[in-house]
Amino acid sequence: MKTEIFLDRVVQHVRFRPDRGAVRRELAGHLDDSAAALQQAEGMDAETAYAQAVENMGDPDEIGRALDRAHSPLLGWTWLVSKVLCIAVCVFLGAPLVLGNVVSLGISAYNLAEYSRANVEFEAPVDTWIDVGETLKLGPHRVAIDWVARLENGNVCVKYHTYRVGRAAWQIGTPHVLVDGERPDGGRSNASYGGTITVGWTQLKGIDAGAHMLTIGWPNWTDTERATIQVMLPAQKEGTV
Repeated sequence: MKTEIFLDRVVQHVRFRPDRGAVRRELAGHLDDSAAALQQAEGMDAETAYAQAVENMGDPDEIGRALDRAHSPLLGWTWLVSKVLCIAVCVFLGAPLVLGNVVSLGISAYNLAEYSRANVEFEAPVDTWIDVGETLKLGPHRVAIDWVARLENGNVCVKYHTYRVGRAAWQIGTPHVLVDGERPDGGRSNASYGGTITVGWTQLKGIDAGAHMLTIGWPNWTDTERATIQVMLPAQKEGTV
């Protein structure tokens, strides 16, 4: 009996049609292995070896009925429906989470663009821009100090953004900024806009026109090798107030 005829006879007994392809491939693999062994051991040509392998397999109708019992339609359709329902439940339950993450990423992208150096607006002209671009690792958080802007009215603005690596149920808060190692007397204001990435800034008021060393970060943080960075703030340009 030809191999293809043998396989057709077997699989026609399997009533659960979605399994017929897998059954046929498995039987064909067994015949390939058996024929190869016969060629090697007995020196048969390929056609003779496959014919002998088919004969060794036995009655195709009996094999087909046995496989039908193993792949019964009841069990097959139960498994298939359960799989579809499981996928549907996962999609249904996961859709709000995915949508929430997409919205959060969208908000973060908007905030990063809206408060970038090119787009941000201040209450006074900028005297000096300093691009910082340094990142601190604070536990599961990564904090990037993006830039420092010295305004002509004496205020100094520090812009930063944070994101989490893994899960964390808490925020790190706004950074401390020291001027020459001291807290400035003129006061400060803070703002932040959340999402997957939190964008924020802190503004120091009434900094004198001289050159200063700024220490920016979270000095009380212990679970890190480096909790602050230093930025040299040049003296204010002549002719500005």
